[in-house]
Amino acid sequence: KKISNDKMAQVMQQIPEISPENLDRFKGLAQKNLDFWQTLSAEEKQKGIDQSRRMKEDPSIMQERLLEIMADFDAADADGDGRLNQAEYEAFLQGQKAKADSRNEFMARYDGYSQDSYALFNSVSADSEGITKEEWLSFVGRIMAVYKELAQAQGIEV
Repeated sequence: KKISNDKMAQVMQQIPEISPENLDRFKGLAQKNLDFWQTLSAEEKQKGIDQSRRMKEDPSIMQERLLEIMADFDAADADGDGRLNQAEYEAFLQGQKAKADSRNEFMARYDGYSQDSYALFNSVSADSEGITKEEWLSFVGRIMAVYKELAQAQGIEV
């Protein structure tokens, strides 16, 4: 099973507008991630760089992970409302970390990431409490893009 380009385009069209204030908050979260990256061992950093390279070289890996993430998001939605509340979100992130660890893949986050990212994503999402799968995918994409821009501007390989 693959995520079609149409589905990804549909997800990207659902991205809410982000105010300049919230864009600054996205940059703040990305900088915290980058600061945390700087504390990792050379071995951990290389593991992350190698994993990123493999995903770029073999798009099927990214497709597989996206399908898994989407299924895991749905599974974490304990109340079935299509949105993850904070407890569901934290369980979702813990599950993602456990899967990465079981595959010996890189996934490192600073202490407090789940609370910080939930607060940010929830404040930018629709009027309801919680985060939809589409919002999460789009917000994480934005965080990753800002993270890479900051890293490049600071001369840091990620």
